[in-house]
This record gives sequence, C-alpha cells and structure tokens, in this order.
Amino acid sequence: MAMELFVFSDRQLGSIAEWNAALAELGFEVVIEDSGAIASLNGSWPTKLRGRDVWIEYNHWDAAEFLEDQKDYVKKERGWKYLLAFRWGSDIYAHPSVFMAAAAYAKATDGVVLDEWEPIFRKWEEVAEIARQADLETPKVEAWLREREQERNKK
Repeated sequence: MAMELFVFSDRQLGSIAEWNAALAELGFEVVIEDSGAIASLNGSWPTKLRGRDVWIEYNHWDAAEFLEDQKDYVKKERGWKYLLAFRWGSDIYAHPSVFMAAAAYAKATDGVVLDEWEPIFRKWEEVAEIARQADLETPKVEAWLREREQERNKK
C-alpha cells in the first residue's frame, strides 16, 4: 500500500539544488538527485537518506482540482497555486525521508503540508519534528522486523 503526503504552496522552488540546500539547512541528510528544475520531477526519483537509496515518487498535481476532489475530507483553509505530491511504499527509510523532504520544501516555499491520514494542514516545523521522530524510530523498527524474520526462519 502506498502512502501519500502533499505540500501546498503559492510558489515553487526553481531547482532541486535549492531543495537540497533547504534540506541541509534543516540538518536533514536527505539528498534528491539534482537534475535541474523542480518541474522535471514526475514519478519515482532517486533520493538518498545518509547514502541509502529510498523509493519516493514525486508528482505535480493541480492544487485546486485536488482540493475540490477532497472537499468532503479536507477542510480547505484557502486556495493554493501549487501542489507537490509525495508517494512511497513499504521502505521504512522512505517514511522519514518524505517528511524531511516535505518539511524542507514547505519551509522554502512558505507552504503547508497535508498528510493523507489526517486531513489537517501542518506547518513545516511540525512536519520537521515528525520527520526527526520517525528518523529516530526507524532503526528500532528495522531491528524489530529483523528479529521477526529470524523467528520465522527458526520455525
């Protein structure tokens, strides 16, 4: 099952280099492969967390259309000009990476973040804290999963 997160803003960054700089400014060790313009992001894109490949899909969607389609689910604060959607799967390291990328993008564009599970708009600071917590918990989750796998292999 894929998870989704969305950043709404009234402006876009001009390049992935700007985004990577925003990530570094927040102390996040996520690097998005720099191919130039943000507009080129469409689909799965090479991203790394501390050198580890993570699978993240990035897409530009129509913000007004999305909010209209979700009007029964999302309480619309106001209209937004741009929407950058993030999608990821079962890679446990993608989870903190997505939240880091979204927080940095929202901060750099004065945007807000919408999590598909909670229909509220969050400020970048809150999303950054969620990212930091997820990053701290990820090695614990990985160890737990490894233990479960070892138990299954013993049977």
